[in-house]
Amino acid sequence: MNPKAHELVEQLRRESTDVVPNNASLYLVRKQMTIFAELLVLLAIEAEQQSHRLDGQMTELVGVAKAQQQLAAKLDGQTDTLIQLTRSLRKLTVGLFILTVGLILFEGAHFLERLQPIAQSSRQRLPDQEHRPVDGTAPFENIQYPRAGDGHQ
Repeated sequence: MNPKAHELVEQLRRESTDVVPNNASLYLVRKQMTIFAELLVLLAIEAEQQSHRLDGQMTELVGVAKAQQQLAAKLDGQTDTLIQLTRSLRKLTVGLFILTVGLILFEGAHFLERLQPIAQSSRQRLPDQEHRPVDGTAPFENIQYPRAGDGHQ
């Protein structure tokens, strides 16, 4: 509260104890009424100042609330976009998984097709292999090796 208002309240307290109800003078009552009116004016001025401050704070608060409302709407839109992107990523992941499984099966079948001729050839002997000697000399009998002194070094 205003210091002047405190001073006026103290003065009213002092003077109200001085007045005796049987012997009250008109001067003292008028003086108290004047002090009381002055106190009411000071309190009204202080209340007006507080209402102006409150009005300014409410205006700022409304501005902040509008900004928060805009940010909340923007955040809501971004959240929806993020949800859509997550769903798209999930669909892409499932598609890639299916593609990977398909490629693995395709390559596995291709690999098994390549193994079948190898397995069959290991079971069968070729006709020219049946008459060859085991010591390994027959395949190399037509090869001419250079001799020392033929001019080859």
